[in-house]
Amino acid sequence: MPRRRPQDEGADDPVETRADDDGAGAADEAGADDEVAAAPDPEADGDGPEVPAGPRRVLDGRTLLICALVALVAALAAGLVVSRLTAEDDPPDLALGELTPAEEAPQVPLTRFDGTEVTLGDYQGQPLVVNFWGSWCQPCVDEMPDLEAVHTSLGEDVAFVGVNIQDEPEAAQALADRTGVTYDLVRDTEGELTRALGVTNFPTTVLILPDGTVVDTIQRKVSAERLCEKIGQSLLGGSLQECG
Repeated sequence: MPRRRPQDEGADDPVETRADDDGAGAADEAGADDEVAAAPDPEADGDGPEVPAGPRRVLDGRTLLICALVALVAALAAGLVVSRLTAEDDPPDLALGELTPAEEAPQVPLTRFDGTEVTLGDYQGQPLVVNFWGSWCQPCVDEMPDLEAVHTSLGEDVAFVGVNIQDEPEAAQALADRTGVTYDLVRDTEGELTRALGVTNFPTTVLILPDGTVVDTIQRKVSAERLCEKIGQSLLGGSLQECG
């Protein structure tokens, strides 16, 4: 039976052609070519007899249920693989970037780069931004100019402290000189403050209210724009007109 040509309005849709299973018109001497059926020519006007279709297999309810269960299991397995691959591609701090409230800043002795002693309690009475960093941490290095820009633009309205962790004093001082930061820099030599605040990713920036309450923790590199937004919302009770 000649095949009907697709209508003009369906010309953009792909048309699938199937070879007849019964091998009508194939010769025995074709050999290996018997396993490959040529697509019928839609232009041909052949009037040969129509080849009857083979018997259709009807799936019972049990077979359909098994197929559905297999498809569901495969879909769940694929979803698990994708989620694990995504988690591996993104470090936890970059994938989450969440802000985690805490209760109160611990009063841990810290040493300024100039050798004097200080605790976070010495900054009570003003909003405080505490940034944990190291010269070995490239994201820390990248964000320090943004921190300095925000610190400079806010002046005395918000105090900034950079907490150096797991670093050689010379390397830390060299980075501070190179980036030109002017806010207080301290060393958490034993990592006591770092552990007390649950800091595991670097850089981490902690926002503390004037009464010493920790309100936000940003566990990733932060831009000047994002930091200004969070300071306005969490520390100053509104958006900042000029920041960064």
